[in-house]
Amino acid sequence: MTGRIERRFAALRAEGRTGLVTYLTAGDPDPESSARLFAGLPAAGADLIEIGMPFSDPMADGPVIQEAGERALQQGMTLRGPPRPPQGWQAQGEGGYTVEQFDVDWAQQRVRCPQGKWAVAWWDRGTRARSRPIFVEFALEDCQACPARALCTRAQQQGRRVGLPPQDQYEALRAAQMW
Repeated sequence: MTGRIERRFAALRAEGRTGLVTYLTAGDPDPESSARLFAGLPAAGADLIEIGMPFSDPMADGPVIQEAGERALQQGMTLRGPPRPPQGWQAQGEGGYTVEQFDVDWAQQRVRCPQGKWAVAWWDRGTRARSRPIFVEFALEDCQACPARALCTRAQQQGRRVGLPPQDQYEALRAAQMW
């Protein structure tokens, strides 16, 4: 069985050229810049990309890689990665209710909002949806009467809808945020 690296080197040999192998430390200089750098490497001509994982005792690495690892660790990078920041307009303002503030009871397929109201619907779109296959919806009446409505939803014709990743991903994210 031939792996991706072997196939890439074979293709380079067939083209009669050498390859560009790059190395970057994940999370350096910060997670967002690091992601942009990795995404841009193929267009810049990289044939292989080696991703360095920062760790707290890089004795075998040279000073440049050690410093990159230290910067990444200072930015919160771990083998788990930095937790993805909350998404949606609620995360942009002060005190907005992001999905992380809702309590999920996976066994009962129920979700409670920060104001204590329970969702009235739960549906699982399965593998057709990539990152948020599970959706819950709260009652329009509960949301309209809620004193914290402005922190939670702008919807006028329905209650707040919350998208959730699969349970294993949700729990891994929560663990990483609390770690």
